[in-house]
Amino acid sequence: MQGAGAAGVSAAAELAALRAMAESESSPLKAQLAARALNVAFVALSSTSECRRQALQVLPAIARCHGGSGETCKRLLTMLESAPRDHADLPDVVEAARQVAEYSCCEEMWQPFLQCLQAAGGPDVHRCAVGWQGVATLATSCVSKLDSAVTAVQGALQQTWQHQDFHASAAALSALEAIACVDGPFEVVVPVCQGLSTLQSPELLEPALLVIRQFMENATTDQAAGVLAEVVPPLLLLLTGPLDAQCHALETLTQVMQASCELYMDHSSQTAERLLPLISSPAPVGPAALEATGSLLRGVADVSVMPALWQSTGATAIAGLTSPECSRRKASLNCLTSLASVLPAAELPVAAVVAAANSALQTDDGSLAGVRKRYSVVGVFTGDMEERLAALRAASLFVAVCDDASLRTVFGMCNAVCTQVQHAHCTVRVQACRALEQFARNLGRADAATAQGCSGNLNVAVCALLNDPEARVVEEAVYAGEELVARAVASPGVVAALKAAQQGSAPCGELAGGD
Repeated sequence: MQGAGAAGVSAAAELAALRAMAESESSPLKAQLAARALNVAFVALSSTSECRRQALQVLPAIARCHGGSGETCKRLLTMLESAPRDHADLPDVVEAARQVAEYSCCEEMWQPFLQCLQAAGGPDVHRCAVGWQGVATLATSCVSKLDSAVTAVQGALQQTWQHQDFHASAAALSALEAIACVDGPFEVVVPVCQGLSTLQSPELLEPALLVIRQFMENATTDQAAGVLAEVVPPLLLLLTGPLDAQCHALETLTQVMQASCELYMDHSSQTAERLLPLISSPAPVGPAALEATGSLLRGVADVSVMPALWQSTGATAIAGLTSPECSRRKASLNCLTSLASVLPAAELPVAAVVAAANSALQTDDGSLAGVRKRYSVVGVFTGDMEERLAALRAASLFVAVCDDASLRTVFGMCNAVCTQVQHAHCTVRVQACRALEQFARNLGRADAATAQGCSGNLNVAVCALLNDPEARVVEEAVYAGEELVARAVASPGVVAALKAAQQGSAPCGELAGGD
């Protein structure tokens, strides 16, 4: 026994030394030494706990130096077959197998993980979760073999989603997210779409819808109609479910309609039936339903149904512009902006939208600084930020589509848009560029007094944006500068800044003036 114990200690020490050598950049593990390390590690997997621990750490290190192998992966996953869910080594085995897969790109690595997926619904369902972790890794590290594995993955997903073990299902969604990132086929996520309305774990709904949206972004035009047929019916069913489910479904429906437009028309009538009763509901459902209805109206192909839908939605949207709730004001602006592209110009509620947009743009949310701050905000915006962005989108579209009789009123937003050049958030400045481009393009339609009153502020704002420290702001500002030049109203400052931006050599130092 003492001899065996000493051998175990010796093996553990050797594995520790081999691991240190493998991880040292100055002393990479040579092929002959790697073969020795692999043999020692395989033996150690069935030895003492300390040896197993060292082996599970050295195997990924070997794979990092020389690539993994199906044999290594199989040996690791075989350990899962006899290990109960609470086995002390299980997390290390899982992580070792995942890392070995990450550093490998060979077809035989797929099979062990795909076999693990067959444990869905059984007593060893933890192996199913491990299998999905492996698929997630291989989808990016061995993408060349993904197509041949898709059928097996889709069948396994059907089983996993049907049994709805939370950990296995969550791991499956992570794997699908990885597959979506490498433009995998939409067919693989169909079981998730079909199971949305019977989902037993509410915590899985949001990530499931996120994955579906990611796949839809990659769907080809030919696939889109089939995609909608799978996605829309369960989403509409969710609108009668719990509050969180309704909100997530509305968000997804809005994105689906915006992306699919005319292809969505086969589903427009049943969608309208579900949405219209919700638009007056309290937040958050009401505002979300209002935005979704606006997206639906924008895509309506049959103009004959427009009056009825507009009659049902318009009054609610216009009233929402003066709501004390930020989310409803934002939703109303977005809804009316969607409608602006399809309603006759004479029917647009121009005065109401201009007043609401000016109010949103002139509200100081702490980000309108006297001196520009150089940073971008990544992630979820505050409600005030979303309302500000909605106001800028409304300004862009309304000035482009309004009739000449309303143009002077719409230009009443121009000065408020110009002030956004000092906003701290890069995304706001980008959206401001797009609105200013439209104002500059429509200067020729405006009467002389309106054009003269706005051109000075436009030049100052565009010149500032052409000198913005953020490249993507400058890229958008170039279009606005070109419009001012085309209308022969560009100041010398804009002309110089535009030339420098087009040549990729924006002026340094203080912001150039408008004159």
